[in-house]
Amino acid sequence: QMDPGEALILLSDGVVEAAGVGLTPEVVAAEVGRAGDGGATQILEALQATADRALGGPQSDDHTFVVLKRLAV
Repeated sequence: QMDPGEALILLSDGVVEAAGVGLTPEVVAAEVGRAGDGGATQILEALQATADRALGGPQSDDHTFVVLKRLAV
């Protein structure tokens, strides 16, 4: 069960492997926190931008994010 405002983030192994160049779980959590009350799209865009900055060049593996966020209703 997810409470209003909670988010579930799923990452592919390519994202996890990018942790070696700075995309650590702590960095991902910080980006999600910075997205604040934004929706899933805002969280996704922040994560994609962070992955691009961390890798600094062509990616050698896929980077898949699934972001689910429960809205207050």
